[in-house]
Amino acid sequence: MWSAFLSAFSLLYIQYGGMVWFPTYLQGMFQIGILKAGALASIFPLMGIIARPLGGIISDRIFRGRRKPLILIGMVVVILSLT
Repeated sequence: MWSAFLSAFSLLYIQYGGMVWFPTYLQGMFQIGILKAGALASIFPLMGIIARPLGGIISDRIFRGRRKPLILIGMVVVILSLT
């Protein structure tokens, strides 16, 4: 139970920090307007609307219910898109 709590807390902390920090970073570093920076920062959460149901379908049909390979692929995609 504690590991689930710590995982959820860490995820929410990172998401909140990213949503607050990323528009500020874009605005300060690249001189982008606050509305455009906010729109760019919202791309990752909006991708989750598509990725979560699609991930369930892919894990059930392609990976036969195994979640770990799909999680690993998702983490690699996020790492590559952020670098």
